[in-house]
Amino acid sequence: MNPKTSRYYTYVRPVFRNKVVRTYSPLIFSLITIAIFSFYALRPTITTILSLQKSIDEQTDILNRVQEKSKNLTQGKQNYENIDNRLKNKINNLIPDNPSLPQLINSINYIADQSDATISGLQFQTVEVEPKQTLLNKDAAILPVEFTLNAQGSFSDLMNMLTEIKKSNRLITINSINFVQPQDSSLIMSLTAKAYYMKN
Repeated sequence: MNPKTSRYYTYVRPVFRNKVVRTYSPLIFSLITIAIFSFYALRPTITTILSLQKSIDEQTDILNRVQEKSKNLTQGKQNYENIDNRLKNKINNLIPDNPSLPQLINSINYIADQSDATISGLQFQTVEVEPKQTLLNKDAAILPVEFTLNAQGSFSDLMNMLTEIKKSNRLITINSINFVQPQDSSLIMSLTAKAYYMKN
């Protein structure tokens, strides 16, 4: 087939002979080529810019949350400093920063004396004693001091003792209580309980 006699060739040939087409077609094709290459050249840059913009938005959000947390901590510190000293002492006694076994023993003895009950045995489970830390730790753990208490007295005295333990200035939770009535002897109460301290 002769290309000079084909319909396509005869149709396109006059177009290429047109002076306007011959003048502007290289310019138009150059612009199209530049546009295509520019798109592929600028695409990674645009993607990077969008990614950075998203990262900036996330970082701004994190910064706002940190500033809000800092503001809340400052307000909390001010509130704590405004608390009455007697209330601060009560809070510190409730959960001290060390096991404070002598104070706990004195408190239990005092409760028994006030309730007219007699302590016949007081046994503590092993407690790890560490030197006091001056720096505060945000991950401080609240640990138990487990103990077993045996007391003798009348039923009402022992009930008073339980009530006073519940109202003690040291946080104490009772795990179990057992009552035994030996012959010719006062009632014996045996309880297992936990006091708590904060390990800094």
